[in-house]
Amino acid sequence: MMKTKNPTTYTNAKLAVDAKLVQQLQQIGFVTGIGDLSRALGKNPTYFACMRKRGYSLHIGSLAFLQARLAREMHDTDDVRKRAKLRIAMSAINEAVQEKCKLRELELLS
Repeated sequence: MMKTKNPTTYTNAKLAVDAKLVQQLQQIGFVTGIGDLSRALGKNPTYFACMRKRGYSLHIGSLAFLQARLAREMHDTDDVRKRAKLRIAMSAINEAVQEKCKLRELELLS
């Protein structure tokens, strides 16, 4: 029989990915906090805080929605600085999605 890891290990790892993403988006000035990120995800400003409080991480679907929204915004703007900021944000979000997918795979295999 395969030894299973504690499910909270994966949950904590996913929450750490979220925290890193928020920090990266704050550093580039894309969001000022978790309320801004929640709104950018198309959710209520308290979405991220409530998810975190309940022990849930951001859903990959919500992050994919945000990436699509940013890609459309990047396509529609001619401002070079804004496009660069959007590109960096999209890269950070993509990295978070990849990490979450890896963690989910490991969780399913354990």
